[in-house]
This record gives sequence, structure tokens and C-alpha cells, in this order.
Amino acid sequence: MADTWPAFMLEDPIVNAFFGRLPEQFPEYQIVALSNNDTVIAKVHSIPFVWSGEDGDLPDRGLDADQESLIIMERMACNVVHHSNDAKEGVAAFLEKRDPVWIGS
Repeated sequence: MADTWPAFMLEDPIVNAFFGRLPEQFPEYQIVALSNNDTVIAKVHSIPFVWSGEDGDLPDRGLDADQESLIIMERMACNVVHHSNDAKEGVAAFLEKRDPVWIGS
């Protein structure tokens, strides 16, 4: 199935940091619908968040609305950042007293 994620969402740094990790971090919240011949016809990507079950208690904003979800996402971001090639390059450049060469990963 072609990627149908809206292009404007790819401009969001929070989404960019976490979206690709959803299947690994929250596999039980990633759902696909298959046709009779096992072709993917729909995908759902989500993360867990705290909700009382009452309609009036649903977040009424975006990713910045639910603090517990943000804490989960921050933990994921720290894991991504601390283990990235750029993080290793930053430390190496500092220790070698040179400018880092960032590659964006």
C-alpha cells in the first residue's frame, strides 16, 4: 500500500522523531486491514494514551495535548537521539576538538 501519510505531517519534528519507530515500540497499536487476497488496504498508526472513557475527557488538541503520551514519546526520542550516528559524531568531534560532520541519522 502506498504511504498516505499527509506530507505536512512530515514537517513536524515530533512526528519525524517517532513515526518510524511506532511498529517497534508499540506493535499492538499498529493495525492493518487486508483484502481477501491479503493486500494491505488500510493502516492505522497510534500510540497509547490515558483516557477515562468519557467523551468530554478526550484530548482536544494534537500531540501536545496528552502529557503522558508526550512523556512516552520523549523517552523514545531520547533513545533515538542518544543512539544516533550524529550523537556519536558529536562526542567524537568534541573529543577530537574538531567541527562535527552531521549526516542526519
